[in-house]
Amino acid sequence: MRGSTSTLKEYTVGESLKIFREAGFTRLEMARGHLLLCKTHELRQSFAAHAEELGLTMGALNAVGENCFEPFGTDEQKQRSLEAMGLASR
Repeated sequence: MRGSTSTLKEYTVGESLKIFREAGFTRLEMARGHLLLCKTHELRQSFAAHAEELGLTMGALNAVGENCFEPFGTDEQKQRSLEAMGLASR
């Protein structure tokens, strides 16, 4: 079963992981806001290892609600979204 931490914004990452796992979820879509402190490769690896120890795998990264996210819009909006996420081709 898959869940999204965007539904638990008022909880910490650790609390969110525990809540979802105890509810039977095995795969999570992480809200970008929950991972703001994971800015290094080492921190991301530690986070992923902790989630795996709990029996959770990562399904996606959810950017909905972030300033850079402009869904279902024009090509210009798509380009701005990609640029804001650092994914635009140069």
